[in-house]
Amino acid sequence: MKLTKNKILSGIIIFELITTLLVLFDIQYFYLRALFSFIFLITIPGLLIMLMLEIREISFWEYLVYTIGLSIAFLMFGGLFINWTLPLVGIDKPLSLVTLFVSFNIFLLVFWLIDFKRNIEISLEIKLPKLSWLNKGFFTIVMIFLFLSILGAITLNNHGPNILTMIMLGGIAVYVFMLVFFRNKLNENVYPWAILIISLCMLLATSLRSWNIFGHDIIIEYQMFQLTKENFHWSMSNFPGHAYNACLSITILPIILSWFLNINDEYIFKIFFQIIFSFISVGAYLFLKRYTKTALAFIAMLFFISFPTFFIDLPMMARQEISLFFFALIVLILFNKQINPTIKTLIFTIFGFSMIVSHYSTSYVAFTLFLSTYILTFLYSRFENRKIKQCILKHAKKQEYYLKGYLVLLLLVFGFLWYSPVTHISNGLIDFMNKSFKNLGNIFSEDLREEGVSIFEQFNIFYEPKDQILLLQDYVKETELKYENESYINYYPQEKYEDYKPTVIPAELIPIRIISNIAPKINLFIDIIKKLMKVFIIVGVFYLLFNQFKKRELDTEYIVMTLGSLLMLVVVVALPFASIEYNLSRTYQQVLIFLSLPAILGSLVIFKFLKKEYIKIILILFIFIIYFLSYSGFITQIIGGSEASIHLNNFGTYYDKYYTHNSEIKSAKWLSNNFDNKYLVYVDKFNLSKLKTFSNIKDGHFIYDILPSILDKDSYVYLSYANTIKKIIPPSYQEGIIIPSYNYPTQFLNDNKNKIYNNGKSEIFK
Repeated sequence: MKLTKNKILSGIIIFELITTLLVLFDIQYFYLRALFSFIFLITIPGLLIMLMLEIREISFWEYLVYTIGLSIAFLMFGGLFINWTLPLVGIDKPLSLVTLFVSFNIFLLVFWLIDFKRNIEISLEIKLPKLSWLNKGFFTIVMIFLFLSILGAITLNNHGPNILTMIMLGGIAVYVFMLVFFRNKLNENVYPWAILIISLCMLLATSLRSWNIFGHDIIIEYQMFQLTKENFHWSMSNFPGHAYNACLSITILPIILSWFLNINDEYIFKIFFQIIFSFISVGAYLFLKRYTKTALAFIAMLFFISFPTFFIDLPMMARQEISLFFFALIVLILFNKQINPTIKTLIFTIFGFSMIVSHYSTSYVAFTLFLSTYILTFLYSRFENRKIKQCILKHAKKQEYYLKGYLVLLLLVFGFLWYSPVTHISNGLIDFMNKSFKNLGNIFSEDLREEGVSIFEQFNIFYEPKDQILLLQDYVKETELKYENESYINYYPQEKYEDYKPTVIPAELIPIRIISNIAPKINLFIDIIKKLMKVFIIVGVFYLLFNQFKKRELDTEYIVMTLGSLLMLVVVVALPFASIEYNLSRTYQQVLIFLSLPAILGSLVIFKFLKKEYIKIILILFIFIIYFLSYSGFITQIIGGSEASIHLNNFGTYYDKYYTHNSEIKSAKWLSNNFDNKYLVYVDKFNLSKLKTFSNIKDGHFIYDILPSILDKDSYVYLSYANTIKKIIPPSYQEGIIIPSYNYPTQFLNDNKNKIYNNGKSEIFK
């Protein structure tokens, strides 16, 4: 089927008219408005921009991810333009549905007219491939996992078993094996499609847990979104000095989605952000496919999505999801050899600016990586040119370099302008650098580490976890010292609380389900697999550096970036404060875009002694599938004896800390309606975010240390589900101290305070 200029532009107009009618008449038949509006918002603006730039000679999947990226960039910067300009002409609610709707339609009409004039002849030929039954099967079966992911999360939310999610995880493992096994018979489009759906399955399995917004960062992100939506205007004055408020990805972007889709705001984050983020795997796959075989690039992406940060933590960090998506697009466009250099520079700049306004820490990592890569390749290119002139490398193939100095400078300047004069959050970076340098003397100290050290344990051979009892004792001493003789606290006498002893409460583990003497052997095998992956990465990076670098078959800048990514992990491990301020596992997930391929290459080097290619591929695939099944929780769920994963269980550390119960929202709203602002509110750290989000109690009233020795007699004490039902305070990280889970002083509250609210699963004392 051949699409001409008139057909393409007419189709865009028809799609826009349908969306307009659905929005104007608020037609929600089976969420038709939400579906059409979402597809419209993430495709049409980008498609019009791609047509304006006359980009043609690239694959469908690359065209698609660029289109989505440009659409998201348009929504954020278009919304920012409306937000800043309309108040100048007397419109004080620029981010309302009417102003956004009218403004965007004007923008898109202008884009359409430019396309109509600029593109004298557009022809797009769509050829649907003739697929065998095998290909159709692989295209279809993966969709079953998507339904299992959604139904599995819903079942768990209704306190049912995790059987559907377990079938999904096991099914994905079998599907991946069969896909690689039949790789020579499959259409190349199967791979990006499979990667996209598998990524979405893993993300939704976590994000759809709880009927409400839940998680760590996402609770505060949701609060920033709501503040902006209530004001119909984004401004740093909405929440002065807060770095989250500087992220357009969680302020302006969700507002636009919210008004157009007109669904529950929480599902903007729980579903639609996950759909957008799932395309990062497609972008990364397309990038790596340039340097290796299709099947190996696919296995590399399985490795990328297997790390728990991808499917456990990132669904709880919407701003970083959007920023990482743009980071992947920056890398993809940077090494594209088909697009005109001028157009490529423009798209690189758009994606780079979008990454910066989406999330600060992701941008800092990108700045470091790009700047170091540019400096190293610049120095190497000068050395290379000198050798060529001296005829030492007479027959050498001259390398092409893509990361230009002005591109790096452009990102740094825009980053400085955005984080300093515009949003005023650069102090956080300066403070981070100062503290990191001050703590250089504490390299490898276990006292200065992020909470959740699983990745740290794998990289730092010097790490030894500190005794949990000692950690709790240190916390109690420092907390009592911190609040000692505070005039605003009316303390209880010592005899009232001397019977309370903080006690470490071990994490609730999955019951052991197999013969006890077999479990340690399986766990040892899994531990070996995890450590083997790190060996693969290191071997792969050095293979690129000492083998491929000389052959000049791969882009020099890519090889330098892989080395820089590995060194960056070493630096974050070595600098104690760095691993606290910027979570090491998030850094690892970001640089896995580069390091996933070295993991595959390293495995090929190590198993080079295997002469038959298919045996080598099957062995490597088996190892990577075991890695996936291990980190996804599938194997540990069967074995038992380990910590529970939130996408598979209704208990465990993550469940206690982050799961949002309806009872907690009800109690938060009740306290908000009955709160006397003369008093303090004591609440544990993880429920502090929930209380701020679901109540209108302002900062300055909260204390998140819960010990009878520092409680105020007249204060409120808010108890969550974990506090009330399990009578624990979940583990947390506070001011340089890792605090293990400990027993809640419930008896003390019952003896000395009045219970003024109780819904069975959440309580409030006064």
